[in-house]
Amino acid sequence: DAVLGEVDLSPELRRHIALHEERLAQYRAIEQRDFAGGKPLSRAQQIQSMILKKGMLYETGEVAWGRELLAVLQAPTDQDGPSTSP
Repeated sequence: DAVLGEVDLSPELRRHIALHEERLAQYRAIEQRDFAGGKPLSRAQQIQSMILKKGMLYETGEVAWGRELLAVLQAPTDQDGPSTSP
Protein backbone atom coordinates (compact mmCIF):
# COMPACT_ATOMS: atom_id res chain seq x y z
CA ASP A 1 0.00 0.00 0.00
CA ALA A 2 1.02 3.66 0.10
CA VAL A 3 4.30 3.29 1.98
CA LEU A 4 3.94 0.17 4.08
CA GLY A 5 3.51 -2.35 1.29
CA GLU A 6 1.89 -5.57 2.47
CA VAL A 7 1.63 -4.66 6.18
CA ASP A 8 -1.91 -5.38 7.41
CA LEU A 9 -3.01 -2.40 9.47
CA SER A 10 -6.58 -3.66 9.92
CA PRO A 11 -6.18 -5.16 13.42
CA GLU A 12 -4.51 -2.03 14.78
CA LEU A 13 -7.06 0.18 13.06
CA ARG A 14 -9.92 -1.82 14.58
CA ARG A 15 -8.30 -1.38 18.01
CA HIS A 16 -7.97 2.37 17.35
CA ILE A 17 -11.65 2.62 16.36
CA ALA A 18 -12.77 0.66 19.44
CA LEU A 19 -10.78 2.91 21.78
CA HIS A 20 -12.33 6.03 20.31
CA GLU A 21 -15.83 4.51 20.35
CA GLU A 22 -15.36 3.70 24.03
CA ARG A 23 -14.19 7.20 24.87
CA LEU A 24 -17.08 8.70 22.88
CA ALA A 25 -19.53 6.55 24.84
CA GLN A 26 -17.97 7.79 28.08
CA TYR A 27 -18.30 11.39 26.95
CA ARG A 28 -21.94 10.86 25.98
CA ALA A 29 -22.64 9.36 29.41
CA ILE A 30 -21.04 12.41 31.05
CA GLU A 31 -23.14 14.68 28.86
CA GLN A 32 -26.33 12.88 29.90
CA ARG A 33 -25.36 12.88 33.55
CA ASP A 34 -24.14 16.47 33.83
CA PHE A 35 -25.78 18.50 31.10
CA ALA A 36 -29.11 16.91 30.12
CA GLY A 37 -32.45 18.18 31.28
CA GLY A 38 -32.39 21.71 29.93
CA LYS A 39 -31.62 23.32 33.28
CA PRO A 40 -29.73 26.62 33.21
CA LEU A 41 -25.97 26.22 33.45
CA SER A 42 -23.49 28.47 35.17
CA ARG A 43 -20.73 30.02 33.07
CA ALA A 44 -18.27 27.41 34.38
CA GLN A 45 -20.69 24.60 33.48
CA GLN A 46 -21.20 26.08 30.01
CA ILE A 47 -17.44 26.09 29.47
CA GLN A 48 -17.19 22.50 30.72
CA SER A 49 -20.01 21.52 28.38
CA MET A 50 -18.25 23.13 25.42
CA ILE A 51 -14.99 21.36 26.23
CA LEU A 52 -16.89 18.08 26.43
CA LYS A 53 -18.53 18.78 23.07
CA LYS A 54 -15.10 19.41 21.55
CA GLY A 55 -13.92 16.06 22.88
CA MET A 56 -17.00 14.39 21.43
CA LEU A 57 -16.37 15.99 18.04
CA TYR A 58 -12.77 14.77 18.11
CA GLU A 59 -13.75 11.21 19.04
CA THR A 60 -16.52 11.17 16.41
CA GLY A 61 -14.02 12.29 13.80
CA GLU A 62 -11.49 9.63 14.79
CA VAL A 63 -14.14 6.90 14.58
CA ALA A 64 -15.36 8.13 11.17
CA TRP A 65 -11.81 8.43 9.82
CA GLY A 66 -10.90 4.98 11.09
CA ARG A 67 -13.97 3.38 9.55
CA GLU A 68 -13.32 5.10 6.24
CA LEU A 69 -9.69 3.98 6.19
CA LEU A 70 -10.70 0.44 7.16
CA ALA A 71 -13.05 0.34 4.16
CA VAL A 72 -10.19 1.45 1.92
CA LEU A 73 -7.88 -1.19 3.35
CA GLN A 74 -10.49 -3.91 2.87
CA ALA A 75 -11.30 -2.95 -0.73
CA PRO A 76 -9.73 -4.97 -3.53
CA THR A 77 -6.37 -3.58 -4.51
CA ASP A 78 -5.56 -2.10 -7.88
CA GLN A 79 -1.84 -2.74 -8.26
CA ASP A 80 -1.37 -0.16 -11.01
CA GLY A 81 -3.53 2.54 -9.47
CA PRO A 82 -5.71 4.91 -11.46
CA SER A 83 -4.55 5.90 -14.89
CA THR A 84 -2.83 9.27 -14.98
CA SER A 85 -2.51 9.54 -18.74
CA PRO A 86 -4.95 11.74 -20.66
